[in-house]
Amino acid sequence: MSIPEKLRSFSRAIRGKSCSAVILAAGSGMRFASGASQTDTVLPKQFVPICGIPMIVYSLKAFDACEAVNEIIIVTRKEDIAYTEKIIRDFPLNKPFKIIEGGATRQESSLIGFNASSEKYSYVAIHDAVRPLITSEAAYKVIRAAFVSKAAIAASPAVDTPKIVNSSRMIKEKAPEREKLWLAQTPQVFERTLYQISAYYAKDKKFEATDDASLLEFSGFFVKAVDTEITNLKVTHHDDLIIASAIIENRNKADKESCI
Repeated sequence: MSIPEKLRSFSRAIRGKSCSAVILAAGSGMRFASGASQTDTVLPKQFVPICGIPMIVYSLKAFDACEAVNEIIIVTRKEDIAYTEKIIRDFPLNKPFKIIEGGATRQESSLIGFNASSEKYSYVAIHDAVRPLITSEAAYKVIRAAFVSKAAIAASPAVDTPKIVNSSRMIKEKAPEREKLWLAQTPQVFERTLYQISAYYAKDKKFEATDDASLLEFSGFFVKAVDTEITNLKVTHHDDLIIASAIIENRNKADKESCI
């Protein structure tokens, strides 16, 4: 197939597709809070400021600017709904949005967010609010890949040599080759019916997943890994804030220089 034919085929594959974005912000951040000093105000980590802006805002703005996204669903704890509303008043969104109460687990919150999204949009993108370094360009890249393959996730190839250890942290077996290992990130994007089937099948079987792609894998579906920015890190510990702040400051500096 020639390049023009491939482009026409790709254009047909994504034509008419639409997407809801579900931003998961219902965690309490216990590991993160445990690293706070006695003088720190303990906020759920998705609300902790990075360069003076609440962490969640970076994800919201990325999906708000992504042309493939039609609406934004924010899933948070009941006690954080009012605070989330205040944040969006301070940092308004252009696209329609909802703020809803999440569940007891990430898996429950994902399904709640999915069910709150509009059925008129054929795909759903699920993203962790504690990955503030996602860009609208990277989100679009993953969504566009899902429009073609039905399911796609942001990921990055493993760069370190993996080891498999036992409960005593002793290495006792050979790990897969590094070239075969990728690190899953978010957003993770799925065709609506495919996700619905997988989520409820896993729920029925009492399968607990660490990410949404695992639901599809458990149900026997394939998911495409899309190589996005290695900087799309998850803020888990306080030290991660140092890295995230440095990357955001560098991006802000680059944006200012491009305007000169």
